[in-house]
Amino acid sequence: MAGKKERNTTVDIVKAILILGIAFYHLVYRKQNGIIDFGIQALVYLAIPLFFFLSGYFYRHDSKWFDPMIKRIRRVSIPEALFVTGSLIILAPYFWLVHGYTLHQWASDVITTFLRPEFTAMILPDYSNVGTLFNNLSMIWYIWTLVFATMLLYVVAHFTGETDWKIITASMILIAVGAVLYVNLPALSWSLTNVPVYTGIMLLGFLMSKYKVIDKITKIKLVPAVLIMIVTAVLHLLIYKYIGYDQTYRSVYSHTIDYPATFFFVIQTFIGGYSILTFARLISLVKPAEKALSWVGRHTSVILVTHCIIGGIAADIMQTYNKPGPNWYVDPLTAETVIKSIISFIVAIAGSIGIALMNDKIKSKTQK
Repeated sequence: MAGKKERNTTVDIVKAILILGIAFYHLVYRKQNGIIDFGIQALVYLAIPLFFFLSGYFYRHDSKWFDPMIKRIRRVSIPEALFVTGSLIILAPYFWLVHGYTLHQWASDVITTFLRPEFTAMILPDYSNVGTLFNNLSMIWYIWTLVFATMLLYVVAHFTGETDWKIITASMILIAVGAVLYVNLPALSWSLTNVPVYTGIMLLGFLMSKYKVIDKITKIKLVPAVLIMIVTAVLHLLIYKYIGYDQTYRSVYSHTIDYPATFFFVIQTFIGGYSILTFARLISLVKPAEKALSWVGRHTSVILVTHCIIGGIAADIMQTYNKPGPNWYVDPLTAETVIKSIISFIVAIAGSIGIALMNDKIKSKTQK
């Protein structure tokens, strides 16, 4: 069994950049297809596969696989499931009063939050119309995708062991299968069609961890590292703009899809990942920023699950648009709307940090 992997401050900063980008994307209004929108989209569509890569990078291989798999799944899913369930119950009166919810609408959002619109439409069509409460909690799809990808990772890794060629072969097969499923199947709940691709990325992350690739990258002298970062960042943006990369999550809001897109989807994880990693190295030179962002990076799961519900309520209180969900833009886009959305973003991050701090205190007490 591999030894315990210590936390890497630079990686934590990378995770912080990604989660803050996701929160900004969800909560701050901007001009559609404008330069800010293009940049933040390119970052967000890098974030999800890069999170999967890092999950694979810090995977610990063991001859025993079932018990470690269950333990990891519990760690990444149960706290989030409890928080979402509690939010759906506790916030019900608020959404009844502010958004005019009926019991049926609330039940629709509860069911769809966990089953997703695609599956709910198949088995309970009368409960498949989602509302604001669902939109504020819909980011939970990532957690369930991570659960399925983790299960597949442990099963495949059990048979490939730590043999390089087996890991590479399994990864390529999974990515190819994922591309076929993604292109040919209808949208599935929890982004299931993308699970093989994400698992392939996780396997490549595990392979790279054997050779300590991240440690080696962070030891490249800063000047050449920054020059390479500029090149890789430009490549990432060009591929995103001209080849197509919008397949982080395929839902009822479907995107144009084809086989090459999956290939470049994987390639960009590594191209863009290098850029973000080197940028994190630059941030780490400023010690207060390093300390703050590395802490945020250690709490990405909490921030992911909580930021939209907190930001959405802040938007309601300010009587502006409730942003989270598929309706990312408004026209006309006034300065007031932008300012209020930035305030909701700040409130969301502050609130998420507060919940993360409480979570840390609870953990420390229960572990004593």
